[in-house]
Amino acid sequence: MKQPLLCVFMIFCASLVSHAQTTQPNIILITMDDCNDYIEGLDGHPQISTPNIKYLMQKGALFYNAYANSPKCAPSRVSFYTGKQPNYTNVYHNFDINCNLTLEQSMAFNGVETYYTIPMVLKDSSGYFTYSISKNMHCHNNLHGYDMDTEDECAKGASWNKVTVFDHAAEQIDVLNYASTIDEGLPEYHFAAIPDSLETKLQDYLSTDSAISFIEQVAAEIGRAHV
Repeated sequence: MKQPLLCVFMIFCASLVSHAQTTQPNIILITMDDCNDYIEGLDGHPQISTPNIKYLMQKGALFYNAYANSPKCAPSRVSFYTGKQPNYTNVYHNFDINCNLTLEQSMAFNGVETYYTIPMVLKDSSGYFTYSISKNMHCHNNLHGYDMDTEDECAKGASWNKVTVFDHAAEQIDVLNYASTIDEGLPEYHFAAIPDSLETKLQDYLSTDSAISFIEQVAAEIGRAHV
């Protein structure tokens, strides 16, 4: 039975080098949206059990004091991916990223001529196949940083070779509408607790399941050593 590992919102991976070349590491970058301190091991809520996150903590480095370049979503994400502060990217608000433009067009609109993203460098300079799964930028379904016009798969993305999103997917309709089915005398609240039967329709579950399938698929291919 398939089980979710983490709340996964973005993953990129897969180097295109052969089995004979083993110097390039495999990379999986997991980001969580609106993550708070309800996590096991962060000393805030001892009753919380998050065994998979705890496992990652034990196997790696844990930073108790980490700071974002902006308290807002889009500015923080742009800074994270470009390594530049908002005073360089000119992205101070969520609407400063135009989701109707490509990433290159949006940055040019903000007066930024030179920028690089982490996956862009991996894709263009290191030979990686970069794959974004689910929410990456604040644009959700608009596939920001991905060129929808060209038919060349390897030239599509400023940052990504491939993009998969689940925002407002058909599978999530029951989840999105669940809160409206409960009447306890209070106004409807979108983020309601849901029954276990709806868990497999959550965006994080679908994202994780897709990531696992992709990793297993590429790992099984001959000549594709890095995933």
